[in-house]
Amino acid sequence: MRNIRFKVTFGSFILLILLIITMFFGAFNIYRRSLETVIMESMQNTAEDASWYLKNFIDGYLAPLEELADDSLVKTMDWELQLGVISKQINPNYENVAVIDMNGKAHYIDGDEIDLSDCVYIQNSLAGERSISEVIVSRKTGKKVIVAAVPIILDEKVVGSLMARLDMSLLQQYISSRNNDSTNESFIISNQGSVVMSSQNYLDANDENIFNLASLRSDYNELSNFIKLNQNNMSGNGEFTFRETDFYAYFNAIPGTNWKIYIAISKQIVLSKLKKVLILLSVIGFLIALISLAFTWRMIKKYTDPVLELNQLVEQGAKGDFSVHFVPTTNDEIAHLGMSFNQLMETIQRLTYFDPITLALNRNILKSDLKAYDPMDERHHFTLVMIQVDRLQMIKEVHGYEVSDAILKHMVERIAKRIFEQDRIYRFDDDSLVVMLKRNLSASSYEDHEYQVSRNIADFLDEPYKVNSKLINVEFNIGVYNRREDNAHEDPILSVLAATNYAKHNENQSHRIVVFDSQTHSLFDMQKNFVNELYRAVRLDEFVLVYQPLYNLKDNSMAKMEALIRWEHPEKGLIYPDAFIGIAEMSDVIIQIDFWVMEEACRVLSMWGKNEMKSKPISVNVTAKTFESRYFLQKVDELLSKYEITSGMLEFEITERVVIRNIDDNINLLKQLKQRGIKISIDDFGIGYSSLSYLVQLPIDSVKIDRSFIEQMSYSKPAEIIVSTIINLCKSLDLQVIAEGIEQEYELAYLKKNKCDIGQGYYFSKPVLLEEIQRELEY
Repeated sequence: MRNIRFKVTFGSFILLILLIITMFFGAFNIYRRSLETVIMESMQNTAEDASWYLKNFIDGYLAPLEELADDSLVKTMDWELQLGVISKQINPNYENVAVIDMNGKAHYIDGDEIDLSDCVYIQNSLAGERSISEVIVSRKTGKKVIVAAVPIILDEKVVGSLMARLDMSLLQQYISSRNNDSTNESFIISNQGSVVMSSQNYLDANDENIFNLASLRSDYNELSNFIKLNQNNMSGNGEFTFRETDFYAYFNAIPGTNWKIYIAISKQIVLSKLKKVLILLSVIGFLIALISLAFTWRMIKKYTDPVLELNQLVEQGAKGDFSVHFVPTTNDEIAHLGMSFNQLMETIQRLTYFDPITLALNRNILKSDLKAYDPMDERHHFTLVMIQVDRLQMIKEVHGYEVSDAILKHMVERIAKRIFEQDRIYRFDDDSLVVMLKRNLSASSYEDHEYQVSRNIADFLDEPYKVNSKLINVEFNIGVYNRREDNAHEDPILSVLAATNYAKHNENQSHRIVVFDSQTHSLFDMQKNFVNELYRAVRLDEFVLVYQPLYNLKDNSMAKMEALIRWEHPEKGLIYPDAFIGIAEMSDVIIQIDFWVMEEACRVLSMWGKNEMKSKPISVNVTAKTFESRYFLQKVDELLSKYEITSGMLEFEITERVVIRNIDDNINLLKQLKQRGIKISIDDFGIGYSSLSYLVQLPIDSVKIDRSFIEQMSYSKPAEIIVSTIINLCKSLDLQVIAEGIEQEYELAYLKKNKCDIGQGYYFSKPVLLEEIQRELEY
């Protein structure tokens, strides 16, 4: 017995030691990886923000120089006239300002003349590009400088260049103000290895070129290799060693330059506290093991049974039973482990069963609960009430997602006060809640009772919501589905969705409540049949495209054309998009329709190219579902490859509301489209709620002013002001401006006066067949 106890005690001690080591080191490694991930994400955000701000800084710094280069007297290349203009208008922050003639000779405003024709940045500017130099030694001052040059263009021809030295002190102040974290090192290095700027003077004052220094000093080797390895990458992360210190690093390219900003943090700083925690945990674990050894031989039975019990609970939890619960009988480590296990199960249960925002049950539980009901058992009759918040996305755009989340949470709290304990609330969708009202067999008028409950819920939800000291009114639609023997064959979710959608489009309903009945069922069936017809139309190629030309307002020449879809129904004749696009957007058939339009437009462009015919770019409207489809980019690549579309000939029109729904991911997608040579236009601009705040971030080519503003210009002065403001804003951002819906001479004259680029509307032409477009192009 003693031998067995010794073996069990010793074995338990060894297992305890191993368990402690495994747990501690496992937790250490997991936490270390998590910490590294958080650090890398933080550096990524810092680098991306810094590169964006630096781009704006450089653009803002060079904007006056570019504006001066556009001065009519400067464009004369008459030095006396130029000197007078430059001396009066030059920004005091600019240094060593000079005009470069086409031979590369620099004429400085202080009278010096220097031949800079061999300088790459001068050559680039004389080639028509805005150019920023490497860190160079000024031939004028003998100091290290960075020089910017912008072309002087007269009648679309480069006649010279305007140059100024970038104020390095302002750039240094700008970087220092952005680097608030003293543990981070940040520096700007060009692709050629020149050190543009360094925070906290981290790099030596004599560090001119990292690549040159690497050949002289071994401590620069890894930093040099890291920069060279990522010369062609716009952003990325990695590790390197510099001056015997290991670093995590993240870099991001600064648009418009060949610079990259690097954010680095020492591994030692990151991991130093973590190592202390490991040592502390190890000491604690060792002490626990020693104490446990002294008591294990007397308490082996007591501690074995809870462990076995906990093991069984873990196995049940692993099989999906998250309701298991450990009941501690002692107050020790195993009991604490059991309590942690209970917390873990509760957390998993909450994440699996409940919506984290509203704490209501989630959609999966609703489906599971519905499966558990026998449609032929009277005891299993129930009522579903769906509450759909109207324009929740608009609330999110105007007030922020915290407010929209708070409103949904308040709605759940209000509903909970109006239902019985056995009833359940679910978060069904982003803007929808579902309440399951279970039948009370003692109620004589069950359906009337449940409808009355729905009305009470509606009345209670109508009250304004107070969030962050603001009162917000919320509109909503309610659909009701009563499960009975006569409608047991209906899908409860689809039925209550149909009732809710009907309520959304029927403003005459009391409290916007619609009960699913035979009429709603018929409408629902009609909608499903219409969607099936649309699928058939795609399959049988029943759609056709017409094209509405867009004209340059400057010379009335055709600029491009917009592809517009029509449906040649075999029985109903020609159907316009207003009659079927809305229904198509409620299902995935809209994606197939959009793909069909894209391919037809590409086919026409390909035909023009192969037959060497005159052609113009074609713009295609892309709906939200298509744009956010995971197959969208794949389809674009397939069409571009199949039809060999020339860059700039295909354009996508996307509404602002689509782009800002998931701004970061969608900006990335827009960038990928532009990399493929596709132009991007923002459609219906001006009717959104955050257009101006997001416009500067979007990688787009043009903006189409919504037709509602154009229509109102003839009788509304505010509409004229809005249109001119949009045009000026877009011009300042170097965006092309398109006005749609032009029908009157006054509208055209006003748009021309305000220098709108392109016009579209019945004033010029209605949508026409491709043959008429080709005749106009040939003419």
